[in-house]
Amino acid sequence: MITDGLALRLPYRLDEFPCWFVSRLAARNGRPTKAFAADMGLDSRRIVDGQADAVERLAALGDVRLTDLMHETQIRGVDGSYALRDQELRTADLRRSRILICPECLADDIASSDLPPSQAAYGRMTWTLANIRTCAIHGLALMEVVKDVISHNFPDWCEHVASALKNLPKLAASAARRPASTLETYISDRLEGRPTSSWLDRFPLFAACHVAETMGAVASFGTRVNLRKLSEDQRYVSGHAGADIAAGGESAVVSLLSDLHRTYLDKRTGDAATAQGVFGRLYTVPAGGMVGPAYDPLRSVIRGYLSDRFALGPGDHVFGSPVPERRWHSVRTASKEYGLTPKRLRKIVQAEGLISDPSLPDRDVLFDAQIADRIFRREQDMISRNSVRGYINASVTMTRVLIDDGFIPLHAAGAGMNNFCLKSEIDALMTRLTSSADPVSATPGGTAPIAQAAKRSYRPSGTIIRLILEGGLAWVGRLEGKSGFDAILVDVEEVKIATKSDDLPGLPVATVAADVLKTNWRVMEQLIEAEAISVQAAFDPLTRIPTRIITYDELDRFRKRYVSLHALSKETGSHMNALNRSLQAKGIMPVEFSVPVNATFYRRDEVDLG
Repeated sequence: MITDGLALRLPYRLDEFPCWFVSRLAARNGRPTKAFAADMGLDSRRIVDGQADAVERLAALGDVRLTDLMHETQIRGVDGSYALRDQELRTADLRRSRILICPECLADDIASSDLPPSQAAYGRMTWTLANIRTCAIHGLALMEVVKDVISHNFPDWCEHVASALKNLPKLAASAARRPASTLETYISDRLEGRPTSSWLDRFPLFAACHVAETMGAVASFGTRVNLRKLSEDQRYVSGHAGADIAAGGESAVVSLLSDLHRTYLDKRTGDAATAQGVFGRLYTVPAGGMVGPAYDPLRSVIRGYLSDRFALGPGDHVFGSPVPERRWHSVRTASKEYGLTPKRLRKIVQAEGLISDPSLPDRDVLFDAQIADRIFRREQDMISRNSVRGYINASVTMTRVLIDDGFIPLHAAGAGMNNFCLKSEIDALMTRLTSSADPVSATPGGTAPIAQAAKRSYRPSGTIIRLILEGGLAWVGRLEGKSGFDAILVDVEEVKIATKSDDLPGLPVATVAADVLKTNWRVMEQLIEAEAISVQAAFDPLTRIPTRIITYDELDRFRKRYVSLHALSKETGSHMNALNRSLQAKGIMPVEFSVPVNATFYRRDEVDLG
């Protein structure tokens, strides 16, 4: 092995690939590259891998500064990665089995040198980078002159390009004219240490290239593009498009995702969108082909987009990681979670104003999950006004009092939907009414359910309910064996005493009609018009709204003088028609008032209840 420097040398050119420099040295010394390397003790594999001792040996033989050689050396790491000028690359980023050239660069080499063409023309290190496909100096697409180079042999540059050197003008004429792509320029800037301002700066160089080419391929050739089958020209287009997108920053990447999403929604006719269906290779490649944290910035942007615009929640996964919480619901996901039909569910969210565009089909509707949760849990809690009666076991009249007086709030629904009450609010009311009630097995003397107590005390049912809620009654009972509102008992005399300070000396006309006489407002007005019962003007003690009342004395007078056929039927337990015939058979005729009254009344003193 020769250890001294070579007698025949040639200048090392900046940007020359060190292994190809060995080939030119061999040609200069008239030896085949492989034999020359063996004679000189040069290990081809170690030089290719950038091993320091092998490169130092080459520097000594060629009388080249070691720093110049190392500047163009791709140093292999223990993990199989390569370091080039402080930039990280992978095997896939390097051309090892193909040789590409710029014919005009080689022509310039020959023209500017006194050496023979085979020794003057040198191979640029950048031509070994898989993502460099254009000569930025001449605006020429690199041309492949050799493929399927046997990788374990020392690459013999001079031998591989010998035939090409004879046809450089022809090759140059046939090469495509184009500028360096945005990605190629970006790679060059990073390798040369020039300042860059791109979203790709977040990635190691190998990842930046892969990300740019993937984004550009999807943007240029569609979400289902087969990345492995792209031609060199298509990869050039992809890299250029992807780096252009990245130059706009993260917002431009989000815009790409948004464009793909919109295009997918415009075309599809199927069910709910999936990340794989919407973004295709732009999702599947980061999910499976881009291994390691180097690609996390891309995954982070996609994950953020999905979180902002897809109905994802617990049970879903993004890039293999479970989604911790739900931000958005679709009609489908909400229908599944809350057990509502899609039609009913959409009607609810539309009434709540959560659908920005009512023309959107169910598959494209998204709404805030937290707001939806409150709405749909309320929906599960909802009960119609007509159903409240059965829910609390109360009469129709008492149910109306509870709702109309505000004890049970009535909530307004949206257009096309009925107003409703909430079970939780009803339950809370019932709890307050019975929380301090004494359970009794039978109704104690002097006590009665609220409706009967209201009638016997001539007090509105609402007043008694309010007394219970405000702790105004010392005793409240709950009849065992009965449920709901009708099981609540109060002491009638205590009610009278507790309300004796009421400013009104009587009851509102409507209350007399509904709670005392058990008739309707029309009959009540007819009795007043007939002067069978008199009214007084008064002010409501709570609201001070003008109202009409019937005094307790007047009410007692009327009830002692008159009794309705309906009330008489209740008292005797007889059917009204049979009772009416029986009375008339005895010569007891209904009262004829001064104006027609749409109800039958008798004089109390004429009716024989015995």
